[in-house]
Amino acid sequence: MSKTNHQLGLIALIKRSRPINLITGPIIYSMIFPLLILDAFVSFYQWSCFPIYGIPKLSRKDFIIFDRQELKYLDWISKFHCTYCAYGVGVVAFVGEVIGATEAYFCPIKHKSKQIHAAQKRSPYIAFDEPADFDYSWRPDPTAPPYIYVFGNTQYPASVMPTIEYHVEGATERKFIENIVPKLAARPADFETLEDIDPTSF
Repeated sequence: MSKTNHQLGLIALIKRSRPINLITGPIIYSMIFPLLILDAFVSFYQWSCFPIYGIPKLSRKDFIIFDRQELKYLDWISKFHCTYCAYGVGVVAFVGEVIGATEAYFCPIKHKSKQIHAAQKRSPYIAFDEPADFDYSWRPDPTAPPYIYVFGNTQYPASVMPTIEYHVEGATERKFIENIVPKLAARPADFETLEDIDPTSF
């Protein structure tokens, strides 16, 4: 019988992690200190100065969103990582909006050229819920060695964008499955149409 992620022990979770991730982990988590300081200072700046300038205050809760803890397929360590990432990404987004509002107040002039960061592509994200098309009745060969079976999706292979995992009891080694491809749920709201096209053809 396979275990779900939240039933896996700490040792198993460490074994399935890439060594480089374990080595760089302390560096990543040390960023909590500048993030906390940045959050505190910018929040104080908005609280004290925006009323003076007549700029509507921004709500931090619109940027710092903690909801991935609701996902039952995540283990407790993954939920911890997601909480940290949600805070970091949310703080940076909040700070960016506060600075943008300040710039719009003092210097509402567009740049001559298109800003580079606005055109950069984000890393691939999977939908919050489970993939739209996948046969969850799939089971591995019971005579095969125990593996953590990793599936990709229609856009990226499992080695690039792990989307679904199946854990066999006692498994510590990952096996990437390429011949079974889950289909991600459609998210047209994530796309920006830059040219006049027929959306039904895409």
